[in-house]
Amino acid sequence: MEMGRAEAETQYAKSLSKLSAKLSRACRDGLGGINEAWKAVALELEARAEGHRLMGIALLEETAKPLRTLTESQHRVRKQSETAVDKSARLLSDWRATEAKGKKHSHTCARENEKLQDAAVLDTTKYGKQTISKSTSLIHLAHIHSKQNSTDKENAKLEGKKRKAEDAVKKADIEYYTLCVRAERARLEWESAVLRGVSTFQSLEEERLNNLKSVLTSYLHHNNDLGPRLIEALVKLLHLIRQDIERERKSKNGLENLSKAIKQTPNFGSEDSQQSMKSMLTYLEGARYKVQSALAELDSRPRAGHPLAPHITITRDKSGLQQSVLKVPQWLREEWFETDRSPVSEKSLKSDKSDNSDPHINDVDDPEWPDRGAADGNSNQPDSDFDEFSSQCSSSEGNICSTEESPVQPIATCKAIYPYTPNLPDELPLRPGDILSVYRQQDDGWWLGECKGDVGIFPATYVEIVKDC
Repeated sequence: MEMGRAEAETQYAKSLSKLSAKLSRACRDGLGGINEAWKAVALELEARAEGHRLMGIALLEETAKPLRTLTESQHRVRKQSETAVDKSARLLSDWRATEAKGKKHSHTCARENEKLQDAAVLDTTKYGKQTISKSTSLIHLAHIHSKQNSTDKENAKLEGKKRKAEDAVKKADIEYYTLCVRAERARLEWESAVLRGVSTFQSLEEERLNNLKSVLTSYLHHNNDLGPRLIEALVKLLHLIRQDIERERKSKNGLENLSKAIKQTPNFGSEDSQQSMKSMLTYLEGARYKVQSALAELDSRPRAGHPLAPHITITRDKSGLQQSVLKVPQWLREEWFETDRSPVSEKSLKSDKSDNSDPHINDVDDPEWPDRGAADGNSNQPDSDFDEFSSQCSSSEGNICSTEESPVQPIATCKAIYPYTPNLPDELPLRPGDILSVYRQQDDGWWLGECKGDVGIFPATYVEIVKDC
């Protein structure tokens, strides 16, 4: 497990380092604030890659390698103990088998001796019963004498067999006793080997547990060092999300003011833009709630409430990564079309006022945080020209926003000389030869105007003025 975690940290560090190198090469020859911002992102990626690389090296050197070395050394000692126990067990089994054979041989010899002893007793009894009377003839005496001679020979032969049987019994008994003693000694050696193995295994287990304790302590130490970096990254992400939320709110308010000011234009596409802004606000609100929940979990605080919380489903894919799916409720979709303000934005404003207990709120509002530009990540214009337009419209009563009944008069007419593809919903697409009516000229090079019934902003360097009104 530790080896896999170390390899994952190292691989992630390599990926971040590659991204940082590519981004640094892309921004090497560029100029301007956006280019400097991307350079700062590249430096941040390199710093994070270094942190994960050090984490991977620490896990490899302080956890994975010591555990592997300990496992290999303990395996050798364990193998030696197991071999000694197995050898003594096999020796005991062999002596037990030999003991059983000796016992069987001793029993066989004892039975043969008993048979010979019984035969000798029977012959002696039979010979003792034969007596000589006074009336016995000489011929009969001669017959008895010859028969007695043959019986003596048989008795002598039987006596020899009996002595051999007795010697065999004594020898078998001595061998059986010797085998019993040797088998018992083998059993004692086996028990000693088992006890030594138990002691060795116990010491190995204690050593393994102590080593695991030190490894886990080191892992927790490195994990605690990584925790503040995770919190810092989440705080930065929360800051960026809140910036996007404010940007989208300003853009939405600007579009609402424009839609009120240019109601008489039949083909004005502000409704689609407003729905896009509200949808983006809903997405950003859900993302902000996820980051705030992660920060609360890291700080051991309860999660704050949010109107979108019941509609966020968290699942895991095959690799174990979490995936969050936001299912926009029907009541929110209906309120998008019925109200001029997103209800989630209003509720989130209340939740922003109520979660002042978050210790990272002050970190998010730090003025030293750099602004990353537009929300799409590849546009270099300021927050939005609609933001300035909407703020100025709300501050002056003589502006075009307050004259809902009077038509808006263009201040100039221009013609597009270069093609332009919009990066945001509030921008106008341009083709060479398009005629545009200019309603406002901003100092940053972005003008507000109308082209083919659509109202939005466009870069002034892409057009030339045909007529001043």
